[in-house]
Amino acid sequence: MLEGARSRKRMEEDLRIAVAQGQFRLVYQPVVSTRDAMIVGYEALLRWHHPEQGNIPPSQFIPVAEDCGLIEQIGEWVMRTACAEAAGWPREARVAVNVSSIQFAKPHLPALVAQALAQSGLAAARLELEITESVFLNDNQESHRQFAALKALGIRLALDDFGTGYSSLGYLRHAPFDKIKIDQSFVRGASSQGSRNAAIIRAIVTMADTLGMETTAEGVEIQDEIEMIRSLGCSHIQGFVYGKPMEAPDVPQSMREHGGHAEPVGLKSLRRPRVKILRIAQILSGDATIDVRIRDLSTTGTMIEGLPPPISWAGRRSASASAATPPFAAISDGSARDGWAWPSPRRCPRIIHGWTRHRRRGRTASIRLIGTARTGGGGTGGGIGAG
Repeated sequence: MLEGARSRKRMEEDLRIAVAQGQFRLVYQPVVSTRDAMIVGYEALLRWHHPEQGNIPPSQFIPVAEDCGLIEQIGEWVMRTACAEAAGWPREARVAVNVSSIQFAKPHLPALVAQALAQSGLAAARLELEITESVFLNDNQESHRQFAALKALGIRLALDDFGTGYSSLGYLRHAPFDKIKIDQSFVRGASSQGSRNAAIIRAIVTMADTLGMETTAEGVEIQDEIEMIRSLGCSHIQGFVYGKPMEAPDVPQSMREHGGHAEPVGLKSLRRPRVKILRIAQILSGDATIDVRIRDLSTTGTMIEGLPPPISWAGRRSASASAATPPFAAISDGSARDGWAWPSPRRCPRIIHGWTRHRRRGRTASIRLIGTARTGGGGTGGGIGAG
């Protein structure tokens, strides 16, 4: 406990040095329209590279900054920097800036926003402030006046991490939000069988549409989730599926590439759980035999190392693969149209102890498990990915 207090004290001192020496920087994550995959804006995310400890996550230093009173100074730097950098972008995309509940409670916040817009030349409609539900813990006339003053500037307001904080929906009757950001805890797993997350997302979207608000699904990482989010009615997507947050100099280039459209780069689909194994096996087809290694077992398949590349060697058979014969001949079925192989990324049969059989094009091959391998190493040919 004492060591924890000392560590927190050191971080507070390091934060003060970071503010004075300008150790912070902003990175930008694209916000993409589900209608046409156009990049409509970026969220500014704060990063701190400690000279000795390296990159420190915001989840670690932001709470300390709030407790020691540095969040206002840091927040002001973020506001001014984000507006200045966004003003130089090649086209009019929006920039979203996070505002803590402590910042929101300060009466001078509207004046700070107005000053940052004036100094940077950024149009007010291009600035979006993201506010969490925690600002409504003290829902009173001061909060209403703050909302009114901010909206009078012509900026946009977004409710961040919706569904994870203050549970009352009464504030939505009065708060003039332009967008609701659906927390990533609802997005992840929404496509899984039996999950209720998709129903919750659809309910949030329906409510937002009725109130005239846009919706952004946060934390999207899988390409298959893009179509799901689109079908649920969300207007925007944000997450690693469109790449990691980028440095400020890279933003203009990302806006020019692909005509301003975002290209998904995340995983195609969610991989099923795998059991890490390493077994020596043999694949048999008639009198053809090939030694392989089996690893990463799942409910729909496994990875087989040592398969020859998917090349058809018609009319050739051999008892084993060797340098003296074409590598495919060891498991060739003699067909001029197709050889006996499972070209990547086709799935192989489920592996069980003993023997298992695989049927393809009316022919049957067997896989025999021999024992546990003591060494790893890469395969010599094609592989079969588990689903």
